[in-house]
Amino acid sequence: MKARAMRLIALLDIRAAGQRGLTSDDVAALNGLPANTVSPRISELRHHYRVIARNGERRRTRTGRWAHVLTAIAQPSRQRRLFG
Repeated sequence: MKARAMRLIALLDIRAAGQRGLTSDDVAALNGLPANTVSPRISELRHHYRVIARNGERRRTRTGRWAHVLTAIAQPSRQRRLFG
């Protein structure tokens, strides 16, 4: 799967989760992907495109490690640039 498509899938999943948010591992599990393939796309969405952010909560992953929970930031203009 191409990076652009994976970013879109991750963002849509995180947006659909609303205020509950998702971890990178949650996004990977929802899509049947290894977490290490989703994490770079999550980082891009967070640091480069700034359309998601940590909400201050942490949850356990499938492997028992702690992970930050991410929620979407409403910024339609950035999302158009990202996917348009």
